[in-house]
Amino acid sequence: MSEQPFKKLLWLAVATVVVVNGVILSKVFINRSAILAELPLTERELRLPNQYGFAGENSGKRIGLKWTTPNPEPISDEWQYQYRHTNRAISVSDAHFASFQFQPCQPGRYRRQQQRAWVLLEFNGQSYSDYLTEAEQYYAFVQQANSELTAEVQLEQQQRAADLLQTANERATRLYVIDAAATAELLQTVLAARPTTPDSKLVIVPAEIQASYNRCAKTEQTKSNEIIVTRLAVQSLYVPRRLAAALPQNNDNIESEPLQATIYYGKLHEPWISTLE
Repeated sequence: MSEQPFKKLLWLAVATVVVVNGVILSKVFINRSAILAELPLTERELRLPNQYGFAGENSGKRIGLKWTTPNPEPISDEWQYQYRHTNRAISVSDAHFASFQFQPCQPGRYRRQQQRAWVLLEFNGQSYSDYLTEAEQYYAFVQQANSELTAEVQLEQQQRAADLLQTANERATRLYVIDAAATAELLQTVLAARPTTPDSKLVIVPAEIQASYNRCAKTEQTKSNEIIVTRLAVQSLYVPRRLAAALPQNNDNIESEPLQATIYYGKLHEPWISTLE
């Protein structure tokens, strides 16, 4: 290759890098020009990447969000998610379900139809309060004498209920996805009408959803408006080097070591970490 074409390619590569970086920085600037919501999260809502702390693993500079959806099933001794309350299914209104415009089910075909959407995030609000109340009521219920159970079985049941209540109070995430729609405008009315407290936060963010697993089943379904929130559009956050020292040395400690982070959602509905300690 002659020197002149090589120089042209070199300058083209440099220009491409400059343009791409300029676009990225412009997007960051626009996003951070306004703050839509501030979430004071702790180790209850934060997760380190898989294999964090292993040699050669560079993903330790990112931290994930732990969230759930309200579980409509009552707590019982057989409840499978008492320690890892991470539900992903949610039932929405007729109008919000219709906004996704899922295609009709076809015989012999199973259609989930994943698509981009918007969800309403609630931190430390009514959904978490309901879950905590349910855990307290279940704990009180199993303390009552039950002649149908042996003393040993009842003691085991009471211990599981105590563990569940402790998890709800100290370890369960308080970050909930409580609604979803195809456009952010459809969620504004829900946000405005949702009861809040000085300690609770609401924010509309982009996500990916799909139709419920049973949507095209032949049997009659009682959750016809159910969808699955597969992931938030931004599920993990970059940790600046100046804040990374606050992270635990390995992923096993993040749920036991105190960790506090201030997360801002900006004008483009994208989050970033402001403080971490």
